[in-house]
Amino acid sequence: MKNTEWAVAARRLQLSTRQGPVFGPVTFDAAPGSVTVILGASGTGKTALLLTMAGRMRPSSGSASVLGLDVVRDAAKVRRIAGLGLIPGVNDLEEALTAEQHVLEQRLILGRSRRGDDDVLARTGLNETRLVRARDLCAEQRVQLGLALALVGRPRLLVADDLDRDLTSEQVMRIGALLRDIASGGVTVLGACLDADSAGFADATVFAAPSAAATVNKSEVLADALA
Repeated sequence: MKNTEWAVAARRLQLSTRQGPVFGPVTFDAAPGSVTVILGASGTGKTALLLTMAGRMRPSSGSASVLGLDVVRDAAKVRRIAGLGLIPGVNDLEEALTAEQHVLEQRLILGRSRRGDDDVLARTGLNETRLVRARDLCAEQRVQLGLALALVGRPRLLVADDLDRDLTSEQVMRIGALLRDIASGGVTVLGACLDADSAGFADATVFAAPSAAATVNKSEVLADALA
């Protein structure tokens, strides 16, 4: 496959902050409509790598593109085509709002009317929990709601963090099936998992940082480097 046919491409992409190395150097490609999972323990740069590929963080070195757009030079354009699942510290849920209220709020933020929009709650398996407040959702449902909110903007790239945190293996399998269904519609998916055993649904896996890399506190990274 030629480089121009990759939906996502990264070449020796790396991020360092004043606290030390965050991720990389990492090189990988993802085909359109594929699912790629970033693997690693907490603090190994998975979240930062996802945000970099979504045009939300600026790498220190290397290069990356999304659908031919450079993640640094064309960051604003990348952000417009990238949908974010839940990423702690970036787009946390409002615990008092229902799932349906979250979707309505997201539509307002993105300037999307309800007419012609997909029913993203039904699409992500939350049809029966529309009126349930976020604080009463289980871990799996919170992941599903994050994916629903990402889909409101009809993204061409979807990034989602913590896909297996606090989930059973059966729940992870269901989330994986949902991601593959989303990808089948032409959306390229980048997700992150803590455990390699959780990533069986993925087309490919990537390690955010070499095993010798130091771990860095996520909140420090976001404060220091989030665009």
